[in-house]
Amino acid sequence: MSVNLDFLDIPSDQRDLIRRTILLYTAPLDSGKYNTLSLTSYLSNEERDRANSYYTQTLSANYIISHFILRQVLSHHTETPPSGLEFEINRYGKPYLKNNKRIQFNISHSKDMLCIVVSQDKDVGVDIEFKDRNVNTEELQSVVLSHEETVYINSLKFQEEKLDFFYRIWTLKESALKALGCGLSYPANQINLIDEALKIKNLISINVGKAQCKVHLLTLYPLGISSTDYALSIASTSYIKEIKYYDLNAFRIS
Repeated sequence: MSVNLDFLDIPSDQRDLIRRTILLYTAPLDSGKYNTLSLTSYLSNEERDRANSYYTQTLSANYIISHFILRQVLSHHTETPPSGLEFEINRYGKPYLKNNKRIQFNISHSKDMLCIVVSQDKDVGVDIEFKDRNVNTEELQSVVLSHEETVYINSLKFQEEKLDFFYRIWTLKESALKALGCGLSYPANQINLIDEALKIKNLISINVGKAQCKVHLLTLYPLGISSTDYALSIASTSYIKEIKYYDLNAFRIS
């Protein structure tokens, strides 16, 4: 089984790829579209073990499909067969390509939507979250929001406004921490994204160890993803000059 990516208008030779661009791929996690058992042949032993560790079939299938698509996308950018790609992870669990340090990527999925970002020579992070209206976001505020953000969200009159703000802040912070490679080991409530004009910042500094790291932030509402149902944010350690978006719902499987 393979996925034909010929419809993407990007070169297979990646020496000049994405020096100023971040590529964003989205795809629905439609388990009915794939034979997940056959997809596992593309995965490593570690990935297969991880897929088998999930306690529901849906979560396991979503993991298999996500990593199958990730391998297809990275194969296109590295000219390496999908099953031949090797990964390594840092101490916080962020994955990297073992034999290609220039191509950076990140992956996120929520409910039935997958997002992948790919860049060259700059760290990137992506986070997508389904806006679950059954979740009591007030109980999570102390974990996710800074004092300034908490004051702001409590000033909003309508519940939908509060929901949108909470998930936007959540995805911005998680994408930033994923870009830096430290994930949620860093306390999100110590990051403040509200400026004095009560606007959300698009550039922040985060102290990681002894280093102060700048992170550029962006919230997106691409076609094919409902802003009513999802929040999607991207972060990069370099200025985000351009984003190219590809809806992989156009995947052709053979």
